[in-house]
Amino acid sequence: MVNKDYRDTFVPKGEVHGLPELRVGDWCRLLLMNRKEQETGKLKGFSAKWSEEIYAVEKKTALRKNAFAFRYDIGLPDTYYRHELLKIHGKKVDTEVPKDTLRTKEVQTGSHGEEAEYNPEWDRSSE
Repeated sequence: MVNKDYRDTFVPKGEVHGLPELRVGDWCRLLLMNRKEQETGKLKGFSAKWSEEIYAVEKKTALRKNAFAFRYDIGLPDTYYRHELLKIHGKKVDTEVPKDTLRTKEVQTGSHGEEAEYNPEWDRSSE
């Protein structure tokens, strides 16, 4: 009777605020940083932070002392928290950058090789 009366009925929408929900069968990438690198911010910029391999979530286990936090099994010896996995939509992903999206130095420089003024059109993706 006590458990029935004092059971918490609040169920949060997502496990980690700002991250999409990850379910069994979803595809994801694995974070390549260890705990210390995550805390110190050692890897900055465009260095590789996510694995190239794509994994499927095989099992989602709730933590004993926190029913709204989970560990995810992706077929490796360890299990991972939600913030260590990057959800991707579908297993097929691009492996090459299309040539149309690359901006060469010729486009960004003037006729005599000097730097051109900033043009906001360079930053816009094709709409």
